Amino acid sequence: MTAQLFHLLAQLDRPGATELVVATGRQVAVRINSAYQTLTAAPVTLPQLMHLIRDTQLTANVPSKDKVGDPIPIDLDGRALRAQFIRQGGDVMLRIEHRPAPQPPARPTPVPTASRAPTPTRTTDVATGRTPTTPAHGASIAAARTQSTRMATPPHGTANVASHTARSP
Repeated sequence: MTAQLFHLLAQLDRPGATELVVATGRQVAVRINSAYQTLTAAPVTLPQLMHLIRDTQLTANVPSKDKVGDPIPIDLDGRALRAQFIRQGGDVMLRIEHRPAPQPPARPTPVPTASRAPTPTRTTDVATGRTPTTPAHGASIAAARTQSTRMATPPHGTANVASHTARSP
């Protein structure tokens, strides 16, 4: 890594610095608090950009044709960074920023379950050894039918739509 690249990467350590931009035909700039500050007096040429990144893994990622490259994770000078190349014609832009900390995988939200009434358990009277009796199954069905019949009856003065539906005995 060149001393120039080392010096430019140090600009990312400034408070509020989020991005370093090296683009052909433009001055090198650093973005600080959403504003770009130039770091060089003269615009960069392609040979200068290639010299700047020589001996780094960045050289293998310079596109040979028009392309917006994907951001790639890189480690330069002990810094965890993310770099992106953009090429349009003869112009090449390199954007370097701090790599965001990895986020833990999102935990799936548990699906709420419908609450059910607890299932009655049969108990045995220890003293007598008998199991208490419960109402007959048929009695609870009859009570449910009576309740559903009351709910199906329309308010006074409205047509009885339910009367056209066959009812079970």
